[in-house]
Amino acid sequence: MLYHNIDTALTMYILVCMTHVTIRIDEKLKKNTKKILEKQGLDMSTAIKMFFNQITIEKGLPFLPTHNEEVIKKRWDAQVKVALDNGRRYSSAKELFSDIK
Repeated sequence: MLYHNIDTALTMYILVCMTHVTIRIDEKLKKNTKKILEKQGLDMSTAIKMFFNQITIEKGLPFLPTHNEEVIKKRWDAQVKVALDNGRRYSSAKELFSDIK
C-alpha cells in the first residue's frame, strides 16, 4: 500500500510540477551525443536537466562557445596562469602523494 501512495505522489508531482521540452536536432548529432552520454552513465533527459541546472546556477551558459583558436588559447593561458600562481609545485611524485593523504 505504501508503494502505491509513493507512486501516486510521484505521478502527481510529475504531472503538476514538471514540463515537457521538445527540440528538433540533427539525427547524427543526437546519436553521437547519446553514445557519449551512455559511456558516462547518463541518458539524454538527465544530461539536459544538468545543462539547464548549470545555466540557472551560472545565470548563463556554463561555457563560452567558440571555434576561434585565438580566444581558446587566451582562455587556456589565463587558466594556466591562475593554476601556476595559486597552485602548489612538487619536486617528486612521492611528495605529491604524501600531500594528497
